Amino acid sequence: MKKSKKDKYSYEAALSRKNCIIASLISAFQKAIELLDVVCRKALKTVIDFAKEPLTRQFTFEQACAVNDFFHTDTDRQHAADTLSVLSHPFLTEDDHTKGRLEVQNVVNNFSEYERVEKEKQRRNIRLSHRMKT
Repeated sequence: MKKSKKDKYSYEAALSRKNCIIASLISAFQKAIELLDVVCRKALKTVIDFAKEPLTRQFTFEQACAVNDFFHTDTDRQHAADTLSVLSHPFLTEDDHTKGRLEVQNVVNNFSEYERVEKEKQRRNIRLSHRMKT
């Protein structure tokens, strides 16, 4: 009986140490993120917030623009996307990371589609506002 209690205590102590180490690493990583420029931080925050939101399936136009703006800081869009993927990974579960990485890749390959959809929404809103005035 005593051995079982001692094993449980040892396990809990080891788990507590691991949790402290993880918390310290996350804190250090967050401090490193603060050193990044504003465009990178905004894109990174966009990816993390999007990936953690369970009901979202696609970036909004504003989110896609934040990520696309970051792509303009690098001559290689794919390299910039890979950088966002690496930087966001410590803050996300594996599933959330996959969700964010795939949507970032969608911006790499299809940003013009986000622009097209946004322009269509704006045209619809203009038509609706004209109808309401008459």
